[in-house]
Amino acid sequence: MTIRNGSKADAGMIGTISFEAHSLCNDWSERCPNVKAQDWVEVQKDLVLQHFDSANDIVVVAEDDKGEVVGYVFGRVLGKGLPGAAKKKSLEGQNTVALGKMSNAGFINSLIDKYGKILWIRDFGVHPDRQGSGNGKALMNYAIEEARGREVNIGLAGASEAVRLYEKLGFVEMAPARFFEGSTIPMTNLMLLELFPIAAQGAASGDRA
Repeated sequence: MTIRNGSKADAGMIGTISFEAHSLCNDWSERCPNVKAQDWVEVQKDLVLQHFDSANDIVVVAEDDKGEVVGYVFGRVLGKGLPGAAKKKSLEGQNTVALGKMSNAGFINSLIDKYGKILWIRDFGVHPDRQGSGNGKALMNYAIEEARGREVNIGLAGASEAVRLYEKLGFVEMAPARFFEGSTIPMTNLMLLELFPIAAQGAASGDRA
């Protein structure tokens, strides 16, 4: 396994792996009941390509011994005075009511208010055939080291299936899992890895200045 910075040439494969991984999540049938694989891949590819715009973006991939991409993580440092989150295109077949329940903006803003800036993980996935082999842990550890180098904490909205992995890496659940109305299937969990607790004090001092 090799972990490396991603390139624009990886965007299509990331989109494909994203569909393969997300479509196996427990909430898929409620969140994306009529989404076609090709449409998902194209929308996700466009989203990935937006994460090569500045030094605030990270795109990381895992390769197997044959050089094939088998997993990915990408995100952006968000904060006051920094570019906002990338805009995801609308996707035919998604349950817009369920998506409304999954809005992450309030959580992101609360982290920015507290810390000044945050590395927001926009998406993370490993091909189902390669899960359980350490690829996901290696990708997230790479992202964590990126955050350390930038002196920021990490926030994400994780699928319920990945919560155990996030917790092993030190993430803490900041809000209960969100549910679609009338459903018992959890959608996503809002989580934080606080690498720099003192950042909150620094952000507060800067606000007062």
